Amino acid sequence: MRRTARLLKISQNTVAQKLRFLGERARLTNHRQRLKLKDIREVQFDDLETFEHSKLKPISVTLAVEKHSRTILGFEVSRMPASGLLAKKSIRKYGLRQDQRASGRDRLF
Repeated sequence: MRRTARLLKISQNTVAQKLRFLGERARLTNHRQRLKLKDIREVQFDDLETFEHSKLKPISVTLAVEKHSRTILGFEVSRMPASGLLAKKSIRKYGLRQDQRASGRDRLF
């Protein structure tokens, strides 16, 4: 957001407000699109692993999509512990992170 404000020569607050506005607008558009969907017969689910702020803070994004139109029906973001070579470093720096993926999937379903 800082870089965007600098490139556009506007305030960081303006960027934050616009981002909130566009997010809410997208949420309403998505809601209207879902109301138009009729007779959903097949739904696909997928998990995406990414991170917030640092690779030491991984998160999981669970997504539900209508198979034929590929319309996003819903998603849930959940914390998860780091794994692999970064696990020990993550625990040392940020403490033990709870695995919230199962509860995130429950909320989505």
